[in-house]
Amino acid sequence: MKTFGWKTWLGLLGLTSIGLVATLPATMLDLVLSQASNGQMALASAEGTIWNGGGQVLLAGDALNEKLSWKWRPADVLTGKLGFELAGSQGGRGLVRLAPGSIDLADFDLTFRAAPLFKLDKRALAYRLGGDFKVQATQLHYKGGKIAGTPQIDWLDARAEGVTGDATLGSYRLTLQPDTQGGAQLNVSTLAGPLQLGGSGQWTPQGGLAATVTLQAMNGAESSIGALLSQIGPADAGGVRQVSFNLK
Repeated sequence: MKTFGWKTWLGLLGLTSIGLVATLPATMLDLVLSQASNGQMALASAEGTIWNGGGQVLLAGDALNEKLSWKWRPADVLTGKLGFELAGSQGGRGLVRLAPGSIDLADFDLTFRAAPLFKLDKRALAYRLGGDFKVQATQLHYKGGKIAGTPQIDWLDARAEGVTGDATLGSYRLTLQPDTQGGAQLNVSTLAGPLQLGGSGQWTPQGGLAATVTLQAMNGAESSIGALLSQIGPADAGGVRQVSFNLK
């Protein structure tokens, strides 16, 4: 009877291990998300494998976005990164490349529901803010707390339901411009709507985010959003309210 040497057994063990890893179900990601977020996040309706599959991300029990599918990009291994191609059920897309301590986004255009994200901030709970966040980035690199790239985040169809019923606020844009120190300058502008937002700020790896935002109702809009604005604070002589915050 022929016997196999240790090299043969090692090779068979290696092939078996590769086969097992290659067929790990997408439901494994549900466990990873839950552990990484202290139970805040989950993956619902998971299908396929961790390499080629799909599912819907939940945050605090609410759907965070449209259903996503992902496809592993083997060629990215040659650059020392783990790459995936993302596709949303409603047309969103993006490339994600992961490496120890860093993340790269390319051709990224995905939309996320705002309400689950705002629920994470106790100060925003009373306002019951909603709408959608549309995140776009042609190229974005994050490593060691430093950002390179110019992402754009639009808060579309923003609304507040917690003060006087459902109040339409508008649509807004947040742009980030990286600086030479690894931080970024932030600018807030209004795209449309009865509530005018503006402002700027700065994010640094050491100091976090510091920003000032101004709020003002357009002429004739006080009746619909006045109660919301009164909760924020008094206005100056021109009807402008200002909110400053520092998040570390």
